[in-house]
Amino acid sequence: MAPIWIFGYGSLLWDPERSASNFKKGLLNGWHREYNQISRVSRGTETTPGIALGLEPGGLCEGFFFQIPEREFSDWKKREGVNNGAYLLKDSITNPYEIKLHIYTLAGTKEFNEKCYVLVSNKSNSRSYCGNLSLRERAQIAINSSRAGGGRRGTSVDYIKKNYESYLREYIHDRALKEMFDEITILEMEESQADVHWYSNAVTNVEVYDSPANYGRYQIGNTDLIIGLPKEIRAALQITGQWGKNEMVVVHHGLHKLKVKAVQTDSRLTPSGTFSADNPANHCWMTPAAREKLGISELPKNEWIHRSNYPAFRKKYSLVKIKKD
Repeated sequence: MAPIWIFGYGSLLWDPERSASNFKKGLLNGWHREYNQISRVSRGTETTPGIALGLEPGGLCEGFFFQIPEREFSDWKKREGVNNGAYLLKDSITNPYEIKLHIYTLAGTKEFNEKCYVLVSNKSNSRSYCGNLSLRERAQIAINSSRAGGGRRGTSVDYIKKNYESYLREYIHDRALKEMFDEITILEMEESQADVHWYSNAVTNVEVYDSPANYGRYQIGNTDLIIGLPKEIRAALQITGQWGKNEMVVVHHGLHKLKVKAVQTDSRLTPSGTFSADNPANHCWMTPAAREKLGISELPKNEWIHRSNYPAFRKKYSLVKIKKD
């Protein structure tokens, strides 16, 4: 049985198939890389999915041809997401106008005439395709998944960094690889600079945003003094944040301090799930009445879309210190 040719454009350089061989640098015309695939196995799980590369129409993509034994082709397709519809499998013989491959030679490039398979993103699969999300949203998916431990083949953040660094060493400069690498670097830097500082029974440098209008089935009244805290802060303060427990914390802002009720933010707060964010660790929301008493000005809603508008949104929060009552 003749070995199968495949064109690789992702983790091939640093996480190759065990039986992969005969690597050759080449070029795919008419397609370009994007981090547009949700990974629920290799780089994430069902509950905390990760992110992976795919191909979108247009442009070009530099990568590597390699071969695997024909007996392993079925397992390879299953592992790479062909069987579940995440990717479409195209080849250069059946789809000659779509899949145009060239191989690098000492004289330049020449057409690659062997039958070669390429995985392209299935944009009609709404469960796996995420190319409609912003770069910041996709990077945040990678961060969240990596915090939870990633998937069978590692974390999304490690995957993103190694992809960029490995292809750069091969003198392959790819826009999508660099953009995602830079966005991950920015997110990690943000979280480091605005990190939650723990000491004693207090948490400092907590970012305060506006509250939702509803907390699950509970209406939040104009006079309610409530703060919504993510799990990291609740863990540090040793509180659960359950609605019926009436756990109180003291919030300090400048010369002001106020005792408020603490609730959790890592559950869906409205029927539509608009306020389901529990991340990053130093975000919280506070009701208008509580913010007014602390002298905190009007703030934007703590929604995903606002946090995506970096850097403008980052300037619109206030920092507070929180202590357990």
